[in-house]
Amino acid sequence: MLKNRSCSWCDSTGITEKGFCCMCKGKGYMEVIDQAVFAAKQQPNLSCLIRAISKHTTPEQFSNIMNDC
Repeated sequence: MLKNRSCSWCDSTGITEKGFCCMCKGKGYMEVIDQAVFAAKQQPNLSCLIRAISKHTTPEQFSNIMNDC
């Protein structure tokens, strides 16, 4: 998960069970994506990108992210 957990509604991931968090406006979601993109740039491989996203999210949040793609 993210280091700075400032939103208690979504644990700073930006995603709740119903979609984007209304408290932080999905800011945590963008941080997770940025971390995943950074990791993918270090190892440009789709499986590495997916692994990086799954490492920083819960299984439910990972499923929501993958369904958005």
